[in-house]
Amino acid sequence: MNITSSQGFDSSQPHVRRFITAILFAWFAISAYGIWAYASRETEPPVFDALSYVQKAQAFWAAVGSGHLFNPFNLEPPIRPFGTVFFTHPYGFTEDFRPFYFLSEFLPGVILVLSLAIVAGRNAWRNARETWFVGIVLIVAGSLPSYYQFASAEGVPIMGTWGFVDTLFGALGALAMAFATRAKPSSWMRDTFVSASLAVLTILVKPAGLTLMLLIAGSWGLMGLGATLRRNLARAALLKGISVYLVIYGSTALVLYHSAYFSKENYLYGLSSMKLLHAAQVTSPTVSQIFAKLHLAFGVPLTIILIAAVGFTVWQRQWERLCVALVCLAGGFWLWLGQTNIEHVRYFFPFPVMALTAALPALTHSSARFPRLVTAGSALLLVPTVIIAWLLLSANPSPRLERIVGTNLSTNLHAAEVAQGRALASILAADPSHSSIVYYCGVAPKVKAFEAVMDWNRVLGLKGGNSNPALPIDWVREHAYRLDEVIRAKYVVFEPYEHPDQASASLPVADDFDKEQVVVRAWLSSLNEASGVRIISDDGVRVLEIVDPMKVAAAASRDLLPHHIFRQVFLDGFTERSFLSPTEAQGLPGNRLAAPLELRWDGQVVALMDAVLVSANTDGTRLFDIYIHQQKALPEPGSGWTVFVHAMDDAGEIEQAYVFYKDSLLSPSGDVHYRLSLPVTSRSPVRYAVGIFRHGVGREDSFLTSEGGDWDGRRHVL
Repeated sequence: MNITSSQGFDSSQPHVRRFITAILFAWFAISAYGIWAYASRETEPPVFDALSYVQKAQAFWAAVGSGHLFNPFNLEPPIRPFGTVFFTHPYGFTEDFRPFYFLSEFLPGVILVLSLAIVAGRNAWRNARETWFVGIVLIVAGSLPSYYQFASAEGVPIMGTWGFVDTLFGALGALAMAFATRAKPSSWMRDTFVSASLAVLTILVKPAGLTLMLLIAGSWGLMGLGATLRRNLARAALLKGISVYLVIYGSTALVLYHSAYFSKENYLYGLSSMKLLHAAQVTSPTVSQIFAKLHLAFGVPLTIILIAAVGFTVWQRQWERLCVALVCLAGGFWLWLGQTNIEHVRYFFPFPVMALTAALPALTHSSARFPRLVTAGSALLLVPTVIIAWLLLSANPSPRLERIVGTNLSTNLHAAEVAQGRALASILAADPSHSSIVYYCGVAPKVKAFEAVMDWNRVLGLKGGNSNPALPIDWVREHAYRLDEVIRAKYVVFEPYEHPDQASASLPVADDFDKEQVVVRAWLSSLNEASGVRIISDDGVRVLEIVDPMKVAAAASRDLLPHHIFRQVFLDGFTERSFLSPTEAQGLPGNRLAAPLELRWDGQVVALMDAVLVSANTDGTRLFDIYIHQQKALPEPGSGWTVFVHAMDDAGEIEQAYVFYKDSLLSPSGDVHYRLSLPVTSRSPVRYAVGIFRHGVGREDSFLTSEGGDWDGRRHVL
């Protein structure tokens, strides 16, 4: 019989610890094998957020290889920091995306387990029961369902997919929290330095790391203050720790302030994205919806452990830890439900794991007092882990079991769409001097898989990468289909309806984006050669080539607009396809230009901006009608115009920026009409400016310039 002595030593404890360690290693071996087995079969490249991390890695390692000094924050894309590179591409850049998929899914579990082991401390291993319980917690933390959600699958609920770094972001936040809340006087300064450094690392992974930095610093300060008041920590040590945080945070803030990463453009884009995300939540989420999302992110076992940990901080009167845990959870709920929406639980992920890290010691210290509960509870808590292990090792995992535990082991589901994307890329590669616009109808899994191939080639500079994407969702404007942008594309990709008339007739009122998407897809499904299009491929998704834009516009005017009631934002995105003469455009009432604006490329006049009209809808949205006449072809290949409008406050700072998608249809005989819109803002801009730049020209300064404009002639203030 093993008897715990008054010194807290249990003779069976070393055997239990070795057993738990063996189980952990076995679990991670199964996890690594399973994740790689699925990742190695995937043919769909990263897209959207995941692709931006790959792009950053490519730019980072190329800069390292150049041998020159560089600012990693200013590398493309500047909206992404470079911290992800060390976790997703630590070995250098490769065009093989499968290792990236593997590391993004596998590493978060390892880091979170390490975080909880650190905060549990050596005291957690002092007797067999406590050691056993800590081991159970670590195994559960290493087998969360969000680590095992792979390819997008229609109708399968998920938190994320291949290449998302939200779990990595949360695990790093938990690791920083572990050192911030250990509160060990013997290692106080070391823990302080490590916690502050790891906190900074979070902002090098995602911009939301700023929130985590504040939480970690506040948690460290609260734990330190409590230790000082209990005289467990000298006041001088607390003051030294504060100075460490100030130096590390201050130097980081200085670097970030002067970087493209923290530019005003990125800040405005972030605000716009959050606003649009939250606007999508039209009704308050129900309790069942919230728990369903928590199940996908954390699973039932970790949710139970977190609730128990927070409860035992009260029972043990560990008020500092309770405060830290509650503030983390409150901050997470505010960001998730208050700033985004119920569908994006990935934004919530870091906060509960940080709360658990702070509260775990209270739970582990109490576990030895409830031996029967720990024994029975351990068996139940491990059931999902056993099921996930079975699924990872199964040749054909059960969809029903996957729904129960919250995983999604789908992989290579969209091989047909990937093949279609490669086929179009081959067509484009035949004429690399020309860049084509490809319009993608929505972000459904099949359409997204097609776009993944095209964007992968474009971002990495591969053959067939001479395309530019256009979508109804750009996180700058309200989600909407703007038919001007559809018609001005060279290709349109969408999921067709087998019976488009039925789908269209079922929605006479398209008063939100989802309904609008159904109606537009149904209309596109009905187009044929007589409507000005040609079907390029129709295997998984349908790829249309816009052959005659005027016929497509006429089809929209005849077959789409009269049969449905649309939102104003949809109607604003479509203008009749009539080309005015330059004289007619210049004479339009309300023209803000006193004379045509000459637009130059390499010193040569290539186009005239003949008119700019500014108006407003009843909802306050400002509309800009811009008429441009191209006089000669540009000497360098490119994808056409990108027309933009800036709204500026009284200090000349950009309050809102709108970028209109590319136009590859330029009429040599008349003016092309562009309609742009700016949403309502909290402050009224006092001035507007317009300008044009080009995509796909292979040079840094790709603006068309005009005499007398600001920004060295790159935009014209109205």
